[in-house]
Amino acid sequence: MSASKLEKTLARVKQRIADQQFYEAHQALRTVAARHIKAQQYDHAIELLYHGAQQLLQAGEGGSGGDLARYMVDTYKTAKVPVNIESRLQVVTLFDLFKPDEPRRKEYIQDVVQWSGSNGDVKYGDPELFHIFGSAFANEDSPYEAEKFLLLGTKDSPVVLANMLFEWFSEDPSAYTVSFYISRAVLGYLSVGNIRDAKKSLDVYIPQVISSGRLGTNHQTATSSIGDTITVFPEYPLLNFLQLLIAVCQRKDADLFRRLRFRYKTELKDAAALDEALDRIGERFCGIQVRNQGNILSDLMGSFFAPAQSGNASVPQIQNSDLD
Repeated sequence: MSASKLEKTLARVKQRIADQQFYEAHQALRTVAARHIKAQQYDHAIELLYHGAQQLLQAGEGGSGGDLARYMVDTYKTAKVPVNIESRLQVVTLFDLFKPDEPRRKEYIQDVVQWSGSNGDVKYGDPELFHIFGSAFANEDSPYEAEKFLLLGTKDSPVVLANMLFEWFSEDPSAYTVSFYISRAVLGYLSVGNIRDAKKSLDVYIPQVISSGRLGTNHQTATSSIGDTITVFPEYPLLNFLQLLIAVCQRKDADLFRRLRFRYKTELKDAAALDEALDRIGERFCGIQVRNQGNILSDLMGSFFAPAQSGNASVPQIQNSDLD
């Protein structure tokens, strides 16, 4: 298809949309795109589907526009289009046009995750796309959805995640739960082997907690017995535990890991839902074998789109369904 012919086709579709002939526009685009795909003219098909989806989504036709957006990503898969600047821009442009409550949006995201995982440079999907999706969910106050993407995002993702968790904690009347919120980030990142972002999330979260004044003034900087500088909170021991856990994981010392869990066994007993995550972390960093261990990344991807389980809203502990 020449550039002029493509422009004419899109102009006709645009006119149909302007005349509110949405069904006709949708069907025409699908038919022409299918013809190009059959002829292996994938670039032409993608161009038609991209612009057609844009126009329909801008017209508020989430169902028809979403269908064409999904068809575009399906064509990416068929044509083995890589994740690059151009394809990422197309994906994000269409994502931004979906209304948050549009059912096709979730399906579109799932298609993008599958495509980016099979054709990108990273096995489980494109971190930049994950960061964009996760940030959008964070802005929409959908923390369970946001964290699933941010845990596999970019170096900027832990900042977004920590800020979201602090805002969540700020709405909680109980200061006791301060550790449970940030444990979602720390244990989540450590479970996927990401020490850098586990530490970054704490580095962002703790100063905000201190500045809020909700924990009082009973805290101080100290050097731990293994030589790391941490902020000690005598009344909130799990915050101390999370800081020390990162230090132990950096050392990959199985004996230190066991001693740390034993030292905080009383506090961890009150947060039993953390056990599975700690088992996985111990196996990943210290080689401590635990039976029936799954692959955390595969589990994360496998249940990206399972219904969120909120559990006890006042104590958002890490649960198997939240990590996986």
